[in-house]
Amino acid sequence: HLLHAHARREGAWHSGAWHSRPAVVPMPLDNFSKVDFSKIDPSEYEEEGAAAKAMQERMLDGDLPEHMGMEEMMAGMGMGGGMGMGGMGGGAGLEGRDWDEYRVASMEPGDVGLTLDCSGGKGALTKTLRRAGARDDFENPSDRWEAVLRLSGAVAGGGAPFDSFEGCVTMGEGRLSAWLDKAVRTMKRGEASAFTVLPAARDGEALLSVRREGGPSAEGLPAEAVLEYEVELRELREVQVLCDGLLLQKTLVRAPKGPGSWELPGERAEVRCSWRGEVEATGFVFRGEAPFRYSRADASLLRVWRELKMKRGEVAELKVAPELAYGPGGEPELGVPPGASLLLRVAMGDWNDVEDVSPGRDGSALKVVESRGEGWQRPMQRYVCTLSLEVEVRACAESAPEKVAPEAEVTMALGGGSVEAPLEEVSRLAGLGAWGVGAALDVLLPTMQRRERAVLRCSQALVGGPHERVDVRATLSSWVRVEPVPHTAEAVVRTVLVE
Repeated sequence: HLLHAHARREGAWHSGAWHSRPAVVPMPLDNFSKVDFSKIDPSEYEEEGAAAKAMQERMLDGDLPEHMGMEEMMAGMGMGGGMGMGGMGGGAGLEGRDWDEYRVASMEPGDVGLTLDCSGGKGALTKTLRRAGARDDFENPSDRWEAVLRLSGAVAGGGAPFDSFEGCVTMGEGRLSAWLDKAVRTMKRGEASAFTVLPAARDGEALLSVRREGGPSAEGLPAEAVLEYEVELRELREVQVLCDGLLLQKTLVRAPKGPGSWELPGERAEVRCSWRGEVEATGFVFRGEAPFRYSRADASLLRVWRELKMKRGEVAELKVAPELAYGPGGEPELGVPPGASLLLRVAMGDWNDVEDVSPGRDGSALKVVESRGEGWQRPMQRYVCTLSLEVEVRACAESAPEKVAPEAEVTMALGGGSVEAPLEEVSRLAGLGAWGVGAALDVLLPTMQRRERAVLRCSQALVGGPHERVDVRATLSSWVRVEPVPHTAEAVVRTVLVE
């Protein structure tokens, strides 16, 4: 409706000027949609359309107020609360959204010296940034996270400090006063800020910021005193609650920043890590720090190894309930008693992702990525690929591999058979006939990036031959695009010589 109305009223935009066009005769929308348009009143949208157009013109003319907020802008466009954070996964509409809450929790180096309200516009708790947190750190504390704080408090107007604290607290457990809990949740790792606390922000609470035995006393301070606190968030340790509380994962060392730093191992990944374990109740160390390799697809694993969520280079402390560990029977050989909860310290190394790429997703072709490639493109049918190739055979899945030929440089066209003889020779040496290895590469190569190195673990069902398992290892060097010319019914095929 809006498109048709806009076209009829304004014409078309072309080369920076409006040009009149003949009236548009819209095709009935019922031809394209199952919506019953007879039940829609187009006049409901005229006001919103006019408001949106007016706001758009003001934006183009630079006529908006300098500090106009998102909520005001959306309301001015007639969108109100119709588009909310709930539509983007946040669960809350724009109506009633406190944008200052986001602003005060994401202050940057350019905001040093800026004072913002932390109390929803009441002015009862304000924050002045002294030092911004790390530029690449966007996390604010949440419940169960551990925050290492250093703070001092005094009465506004130059009073001597009466409150100080340095140590670690767990967010949400009740040790922090309500105002300090709210203040710390606006901070980022490494940030230092000053907070001014009016009596209204304390809401009758004690004057001290952290509940603790043997701490300083606020005796003699008037209840209506305005307080000024300097707070530094020195460290922040994320705590994840997994498996309905059966697993608590506390990050001690964060994953280093870089490509793939956000990734987690896949369902079949083969993981390398090291770990140490102790019985939570007694502190008995039943396993010293030692390397550990496992496959997440191994059904005999303790369940904890499939449930943890760790990234490369991360070190974490895990509190593991018996259901994810050795269960009601314990593990007598290790000295783990029945029904014991465990504390594990895990240093995550690296892993090789394993993906089922078989045509029927039946496990007959498992791809293991040994080193990542470059870019997002993958070769397609007809492309001529150049690669380094190794083939190993195994009499059974668990037997030692036997290399059938040295690494060879081969060229092949995807889905079109061998281009050079070496591929056929390698396939025959593996006992797979002329095209057994080619069939495996037809499955593997379309999933690879340039310069990626990967292994395809093939069963007899995929490649045939006398061996229970064949491993085809390929490093994809490059490819040449070969593709049909559009609108020629594939009668004309072009080869791209220079990209």
